[in-house]
Amino acid sequence: MPEKGLISLRSAAELIAAIALAGCSAAPEPSGESEPKAADVRADPVDRAATAQHEEIGTRARLALLSDGFAYRVAGGTSSEEVGFGIRRETVERIARQQFGEPSERSANAECGADPMSFSRYGSLTFNFQDGRLTGWFLDSGSELATADGVQPGTTSFTDIERERGAAMVEGSSLDREFRYASSDGGDIGGFLDADGTVASLYAGAQCFFR
Repeated sequence: MPEKGLISLRSAAELIAAIALAGCSAAPEPSGESEPKAADVRADPVDRAATAQHEEIGTRARLALLSDGFAYRVAGGTSSEEVGFGIRRETVERIARQQFGEPSERSANAECGADPMSFSRYGSLTFNFQDGRLTGWFLDSGSELATADGVQPGTTSFTDIERERGAAMVEGSSLDREFRYASSDGGDIGGFLDADGTVASLYAGAQCFFR
């Protein structure tokens, strides 16, 4: 008959071995809670912003302004098309509808210095027409629209385009704080500055200015 002391030692040894095996097990006992999925782990804020931006590519229409017209890409498109001054108003408004919807205002002025003009306004952007054809555009601040070289009213400073695009104030202009710069497409784009030197508005082509 085994002694009580041997039974206790053997039981202790078996208990220690059982604990060691439990610690080395690769499959822990289920706790009733599932492991978090990769999608449940929130990414870094910068990564989330980049992901959102990339998801948006190809889903939104795009438009950039040129010295002699504008470039556009329809939603889902991968390439841009350029539209020059002289194109019919119906075509411009069809393209603009893809970008902005219906115009917020249509108007006309028979007393413009550059002869009678009519206008289609889409928020901060106005297209100018003469004899039913596009002859110019005017862009205020208040939207994400910009030129093809990235100049944006309300954001870009005169110092930036003076350094990068050779911008200069228009000497002798009767219009306050008017400037011009050489656009990357080879033409000139004009504009006006706020008192703090930020671009307030931009224009190209024929305008209804009174000088």
